[in-house]
This record gives sequence, C-alpha cells and structure tokens, in this order.
Amino acid sequence: AIKFAVGRYMQQEATGFADKYNPLVQGSDIVTWSDLNQDDIAEDNELGAANNATLGVRRNINPDPGLEGPYQILYNLGVQHELFPGVSVSANSYRREYHHMVFTTNLDVPLHVYTRIDIPDPRGNGATVPVYNLDRTYQGRVNQLDTTSPNNKRTYNGYDVLVNGRGHGGATLSGGINIGHTVSILCDVEDPNALRFCDQTRYNIPWSTTIKVNGSYPLPYGIRLSGVFQSADGFGASAPANTPPANPDNHDVNTTYQVSRSIVPALTQTQVNVLLDPPGSAWMPRVTQLDFSVAKTIRTRRSMVLTPQVDIFNAMNANTVLTQVTTFGTSLGNPATILTGRLVRFQMRAQF
Repeated sequence: AIKFAVGRYMQQEATGFADKYNPLVQGSDIVTWSDLNQDDIAEDNELGAANNATLGVRRNINPDPGLEGPYQILYNLGVQHELFPGVSVSANSYRREYHHMVFTTNLDVPLHVYTRIDIPDPRGNGATVPVYNLDRTYQGRVNQLDTTSPNNKRTYNGYDVLVNGRGHGGATLSGGINIGHTVSILCDVEDPNALRFCDQTRYNIPWSTTIKVNGSYPLPYGIRLSGVFQSADGFGASAPANTPPANPDNHDVNTTYQVSRSIVPALTQTQVNVLLDPPGSAWMPRVTQLDFSVAKTIRTRRSMVLTPQVDIFNAMNANTVLTQVTTFGTSLGNPATILTGRLVRFQMRAQF
C-alpha cells in the first residue's frame, strides 16, 4: 500500500494569547548591587540603574494588528508491504514546515543602537566572540511588538522504517528506526546578541537517530515475557536568554558564556549570554535503556483471573547523563540529572 497526505495545522491558542497581553501581570528587574557598608542589606544608593523602566506597570507588549496565525504544513509519504504472512514492513518520510512564525521586536530599541565588542573566547583558543553592548541612553526602554516574521523559518525532515511480526502462540516482535533533524533560520531578533548561529543552514547539523524494538513471547505455564529496547540521542537544554530559541528536537549541549561587567566593564546590560559552539558541534550523550516484564496468568475456580507481574526498568542500570551544567566555568559538564537507576516493580491485577 502507498499513502500520501498533506495537512495544514494552525497553532492552537487558548487563554495564553489573552494572558500575554493582560494588564494584570507580574514584573521584575535585575540590577547591580554594590554593598558599600557590608551589611548585606540592599539600600537605594547601592543599586545600579534600572534595566526595565516599566517596572510596576503593565509590560508594554502588544500584538501587531496584522499578526497572522502561525501554522505548520506536514507532508507524509509512506509505503507498507506484507513480506509474508504475519510480517509487514513500512517506510515513511515526513516533512514539517513552520510558517508565519512570531517574533518580538522592541520598537523603542532598534538594532543599530547596539555596539559590537569582540572579546576573547574564554577557552583560550585564540578566537573571539561578539558581544553587543546597548547604548546607555536606550537602557530600560520597553515597547515590544509581537509580529509575523517574513524571514524566520523552521523545517523538519525525517524518515522511518518499521517492521511488525506476529508468530505462533501470540508471540509478537516489532521495531524500527527513525532519523531526522530540524533546521531553523531565526535571524529576525529583538537583541543582536541572538544573531550568533541564528542561521542553522550554514552549519552541518547531524541527523538524530532513534531505535526502538519491543516484543513479547509466551512461555509454558501461562507465563509471558516481554521487553522493550530503545536508544535515542539525548536532548539538550533550553536556550538561555538573548540566544536563538532551541529547536523542538534540540540535542546540542549549548555551552554558554555569561558575560557580565566584570568581563566587559562598559557593558550596559547586566549580563549577556553567548553561545560558544555552533549547532551540531557537541551533542548530549545517547540514552539507551532496556526494560523487561514477566507476567503469569492464573485462573481460579471462581472465574477470577489473577495476573502477577514483575517489571524491571533500566535492566542494564545505565547511568547516562540527561542534563548537565552548560554554563562555562569550573563546573561545566558536571551532571545535573542522570537516567533513573534500575527499578523493580511488583504488581498484581485481578479480573472478575
């Protein structure tokens, strides 16, 4: 069988759209503090200039009157064939395109009021990284507009192959492999510090690979053994402030250099985050997990069916790092969370 489908999916908006522009919102500001009298109490004369002149009032952000609804177009082409009785194979290709992407611009702070400053790469490799410093006369101005970007794009391409089999006595086995990647162009930005690596088409982003196999096999005496094996590229952390947003299937480590006034004394902003590595250059570790389950069916004289079951999650007791410190410094690369260790669960199901 051959199948082809094209679908257009509008971005769903519930209360989030109204909440974003609700005048009843919370606000915050980040300012420098110099504890002149060493009493650990922040006093007015010890605080630096405000970075948000609208603190205490509604955030000055509004939707463009001509804002168009974001949508996605999904293309799918697939082939399915029965190799022989009980065994079938299918192959599919997918393409997802993102259109009418929304970005936020600050009408009162155009990009040309930033000055580029090149600073040494903190890793000491002889390279430099750019930091854009805001003109101090524009500090604290906020007049944001959510509008449709004519240039920002995102595209996902993926392929998968699946095999399904059913044997005698109720044995089943299925598995497949998926490869894919997402590439974005997000160069319409509010802050020029987000221009670094904003066009991912210029970089060699590897294709992520996911493998999954699961099956079950009936044993004598009403016992059934089942298992699941899966292996996938680890997911990266979300993108820090003033950097390009991460892709939905982001696998990058995203090593970030936090630039403050201790590094650039003339810096107007309190802090600027700079990505050190281009997309696709450093990925999170691959996550591989094997799970088992053993169950037995017991039929009683009163037509009751009891099914005791033992589940073993992460049977190989893998300790793969799931998240790690990505801020450049002495703790860079330290694990933050790891895969949950081997877990054994006992359960009983009763059917009347």
